[in-house]
Amino acid sequence: WRVYRDYGNGDIGDDGIHDLDMARWGLGVNTQPVRVTAHGSHSVYRGENRGDREYPDNMTVNYEYADGRGLIYEDRLFTPYGLHGYDSGNAFYGTEGYMIFSRRGAFNTFLGPKEKSGPTEPRETRTQRGYAPHMANF
Repeated sequence: WRVYRDYGNGDIGDDGIHDLDMARWGLGVNTQPVRVTAHGSHSVYRGENRGDREYPDNMTVNYEYADGRGLIYEDRLFTPYGLHGYDSGNAFYGTEGYMIFSRRGAFNTFLGPKEKSGPTEPRETRTQRGYAPHMANF
């Protein structure tokens, strides 16, 4: 149902919105962007495998805010090549380095042009996705 326009919003609206929320919180923006550009494609599900899927399975979206800040969202369905091994999450780039983190609490920082490792919270494994505590709530 998620891949049909009558019922869902595709991968960006289904799961990506959680990462977009964290990115907006990190940027400190609570307004809508003034400009959005996007590109999507059917790169994983093609030909007969695509079926009647209506939304792209890969997307890049650029958000521009009135104060000049920008946000780039990338959705690459089923890629084994996440940034430093993270399957999803955010990366914030600053003047002294960058930080990547998942929505499950793990993070790494990298400082300077040689990406010297900074403060880190151990990365969760792909099987440790934090579902057990979430499911315990039910």
